[in-house]
Amino acid sequence: MSKFDKDNAFFKIETAVEKADYLAKSLIQNYNLDAGMIEDTMEALVFAGNRENIGMEMEILCDYIDSIQSSLKSFREAVSA
Repeated sequence: MSKFDKDNAFFKIETAVEKADYLAKSLIQNYNLDAGMIEDTMEALVFAGNRENIGMEMEILCDYIDSIQSSLKSFREAVSA
């Protein structure tokens, strides 16, 4: 693996980490996931109505994390070779 390829792979990993971090923070902020248990009925209904959006964003986040893990594994193998 050339230096250019290593730099490119590292850049892709770094970008994916930044995107995953942004998405995780956005999820927490947009849906008040750090607020604890919802006691208000209206808030609970709004949260329930957003479950599909939350689920889709969580799937995207998992895809980023999987991509990061896969890229790191490839990067480590290339560096150690």
